[in-house]
Amino acid sequence: MAMYEVPSGSRRLPVEHLLDDVPSVTLTPDLDVLVDGEVVGSVEDAELRQLAEAGLTPVVAAERGALLVPPAGQVLPVNRPPRAPWALLPGGARYPADLSEPLSVETPAQVLVSLGFDDAGEVVLCVDGEVVGELDPTAGEALTPTLRRLEERGLIAVARGYTTSADGETALTVNAGPIDADEAPAISPLPPIVREVDVAPATTSFFATVDAEAAALVADTQESPAEATRGEGKARASLFAAAAITALVLAG
Repeated sequence: MAMYEVPSGSRRLPVEHLLDDVPSVTLTPDLDVLVDGEVVGSVEDAELRQLAEAGLTPVVAAERGALLVPPAGQVLPVNRPPRAPWALLPGGARYPADLSEPLSVETPAQVLVSLGFDDAGEVVLCVDGEVVGELDPTAGEALTPTLRRLEERGLIAVARGYTTSADGETALTVNAGPIDADEAPAISPLPPIVREVDVAPATTSFFATVDAEAAALVADTQESPAEATRGEGKARASLFAAAAITALVLAG
């Protein structure tokens, strides 16, 4: 089965018997977690399951007993890589894109972005063959030597981009690093798999936050009874006052 390296991220998927010093794992079609051929637990994730069901073996970074994956919606790309030979830039710095065209993709999402040059030598970004924006000069300076070498070899440079939504607008961040001059790039290293599952990112409501703060107050009371007793009435009053104000705002 072909390996698919899942990009590392900030979301943690705990695994029951995964040791702290294991740097990466592979997953079975049933999403069992394998370390040196031994099952140490299992996970559940819609995008990882799509990978496994496509006949691929997910390779996932691990740290302190948990798998490290991007936020829900950003594990798999929502578009296909180029048809022509291409090389995937390694993960590195995260560069905000200066978008000149609106992206017709949902958020959050992972997008495969092609990098090239315009007539002025500036680094431009393309999604599905259309120029959508450019990178700032700092990013261009860091990536230009790599992009020129790939261009000379007839390869399209591709990086993983991540979309987010802010103030009703879509923002794109490109995660890319240079390839050393003496390192041979992997050509067309990923299968053309496109995310097909619906992903609903987790949200936290105001009242869930109030509940969490109340639980923290109880824990503080158990650990330091005398100190907590003095502040308990004030903290509880603040919580209920905040809840009452929010209820009035929602009603209005």
